[in-house]
Amino acid sequence: MKSMRNAGELMELLQLPDKIPRPLAVSTMRCPLLGRIHFVRDPKGIMQLLCVFIYWLYGTFSSLFIIILPRYAEGYISGIFVTAFMSISLLCLTSLVRVSTLNPGRIPPSTAVSIHDGEIQGSSPFRRQDPHSVSSFVAATVPLNRNLDELWNSALASSTHTVYQAGCNVFLGFLMTCSIVCSFANLPNLTEDVLLYFVTYCHYTLKLRYATIKTYLCGIRFMYLKYDMTNPWINGSTTRLETIIKAIKKLQGSSSRTRLPISITVLSDMCIRLNQGVFNPYIDLLMKTACCMAFFAFLRCGEFTCDAYNPTIHLSINSVAFNKELSTASVCLKASKTDPFRKGVIITLHRLYEAPLCCPVRTLLQYLVLRNQRTSNPLDPLFLMPNGVAMDRKFFIDHLKLVLHRSGYDHTNYNGHSFRIGAATTAATAGIPDHLIKTLGRWSSDCYNRYIRTEQRSIHQAQLAMAQL
Repeated sequence: MKSMRNAGELMELLQLPDKIPRPLAVSTMRCPLLGRIHFVRDPKGIMQLLCVFIYWLYGTFSSLFIIILPRYAEGYISGIFVTAFMSISLLCLTSLVRVSTLNPGRIPPSTAVSIHDGEIQGSSPFRRQDPHSVSSFVAATVPLNRNLDELWNSALASSTHTVYQAGCNVFLGFLMTCSIVCSFANLPNLTEDVLLYFVTYCHYTLKLRYATIKTYLCGIRFMYLKYDMTNPWINGSTTRLETIIKAIKKLQGSSSRTRLPISITVLSDMCIRLNQGVFNPYIDLLMKTACCMAFFAFLRCGEFTCDAYNPTIHLSINSVAFNKELSTASVCLKASKTDPFRKGVIITLHRLYEAPLCCPVRTLLQYLVLRNQRTSNPLDPLFLMPNGVAMDRKFFIDHLKLVLHRSGYDHTNYNGHSFRIGAATTAATAGIPDHLIKTLGRWSSDCYNRYIRTEQRSIHQAQLAMAQL
C-alpha cells in the first residue's frame, strides 16, 4: 500500500472543497439616524485578533507597572510571584497565537452564511431546496434532542458504547494528523479510501490488534449512522476494506490468550483455602459465594459485577428468592449479553447436600446473613464490597488471582470467564447431555463447544481404549 497521502489529497477523499464561495467583502445598510453603515467582512479574523492582543497588552502591562512592581519594590510580594505572573501572561499570548494559526477545518458551502444589504443569506429552516431543512428545524426548536440521544445510547450496551466512543476518538485524532479538525456533529463525508488509510494508521502507527481495529470500524459506522452522514457502508462498497482487514489479521496471526477453566477441582481447592482465611471473614465469604454462584449458574463476569450499579440491570438483594425448605435458590438475571431486551431469566440453584463445600445455596444463605448486617434495602447490590459499593470487576479479579495463588495455582491464565469455561468443561466431563449444557449455560447455538476443554486424562483414556480393541 502506498504511503499516507498529504492533507490536500485526503481532503479530496473526504469530499471537502478546497475553495468555498465567499460572500462579498463589503456590504452596506442604511439606518434612519446614522445614515449608511459599511459592514467590512474580516475572513481571517485579523481585526478580532488585533483587538484581543491590544487588550492583553493593556491588561498585562497596566497590572505590572501600576500594581505588581510597586508592591514588589515595597516588599509586599516576592520575585517568584512577579515571574509567575509574566510566565502566565506569556503562556496566554502563546495560546492566542496557537489558536489563531490552527487550521479549524473546512466548512461546507451549504453552511456558509453571509450578510449582504441587510439580508442574511444561507440555509433557512423553511427552504424547500434542502431535504434536511425540516428535520434541522425540528431538532432546533423541539426539546427532543436529549430524548433522542438517550435512545441512541440505549441501542448499545454501556461497555460497547465506551469502546465505540474510543474508536471514534481515535478516528478524529487520525483526521487531525491530516490537518482536518471536526467533531461528532460535524463529520465529513466518508469514502472507502479514508477508511483504508485509517486502518493502515491503526496497524502501523498505533500498533493496534486486528480485533481492536475491527471494533473501531464498527464504532465509526455507528457514529455515521447516528448523524446520517455519507459513508461507504450505505452502498455496501467495502470490498477493499475487508480485504485489507483480512491482510492485517494474516500478518498479526492468532494472538488469543489461553484461558484456563476453573473446574470443580479448582473451585473446591479455592473454597477450602477461603474457609481457612485469606482476607477477612466478610471478603472470604463474599468471594466464595460469588465463585460458587458463577460456576454453577454459568455466569459471565459482567453478570455479577458492575462498574456503575443500576438496580434495573444488575443483581440486587431482591434478585434472589428461596423456597420454603431452603433447598433451592432462584436468581433473576435481569440483563445479560444474550438478553439485549432485558426480558430477564430465572436461574435455579439447587442445594447440594452431597457436596456442602461448594454448595451455592448454602454459601448464598450464609453470605446474605452477613451481608444484610450492612444494608438490607431490597434494591441494594447483592455483592457488596467492604466500602459499601457494588463489587466491580477489578476487585473480583484481583482477589480471585490472589486466592488462586494461595491455593497453589498459577493465576496468570485465569480470569473472570474461567468459571463459565470450567462449568462447561466439568459438565462435559461428567457426561451431561449437550442439550442440557446449552440450557445450563443459556446458549442458543453450539458455540458452547468452544468452552469445553479436553483434559489430558480424557485423551489418555481414549487412546487406551483404542489400543485395547
